[in-house]
Amino acid sequence: MTFIPRHVNLLSISTREEAIEILNTPDDQLDALIERAGILRKKYKGNHVSIHILTNVRSGNCSQDCAYCAQSCRSNADIDTYKWVEDEKLYNDNDFVNEHHLCIGLSGMGFTDAEIEQLAGRIRKMKETGTHLCCSIGFLTEKQAKMLKDAGLDRINHNLNSSRNYYSHICTTHTFDQRVENIHMLQRLGFEICSGGIIGMGES
Repeated sequence: MTFIPRHVNLLSISTREEAIEILNTPDDQLDALIERAGILRKKYKGNHVSIHILTNVRSGNCSQDCAYCAQSCRSNADIDTYKWVEDEKLYNDNDFVNEHHLCIGLSGMGFTDAEIEQLAGRIRKMKETGTHLCCSIGFLTEKQAKMLKDAGLDRINHNLNSSRNYYSHICTTHTFDQRVENIHMLQRLGFEICSGGIIGMGES
């Protein structure tokens, strides 16, 4: 293949073929591609970056078998496990990012209302410094989501991970459609949504 011509605007890429052509850029032309991407970044975002920090609030002991995750029930990874991280660690991380972005992650699929209220109390305290807060959490009931919204949570991370057709190859304890339904519920409540995918898990 030939490298996409310099006159083509990267923002105008609109077809599958054009996107694949960029993904297949030869190694000896990657510097030129990165340079052009950098021009777009500076034009629209300036010469600065946003800082996002992920802090585990709960680690390990997860009932889900997501193949990519070190905390899943099928993983043999040597990780720390705890039900709640020490408050000192959580609040120190929050003070570090302050006006930047902090994402707090919890292992597991479901939580009791009492556990969500505990989390909501920590969120209220962290929001006192004005931090933009994201939470990477499993499946919430609408009541639980409202509790976190009322506490000041800004965004929820809930990745779709893979395609609907391939999802059963990476997880058998819940479905792609369950994740989509959860996201739609969170959107209705007014949350910002962070939802991405993971490439390279054996899909075509």
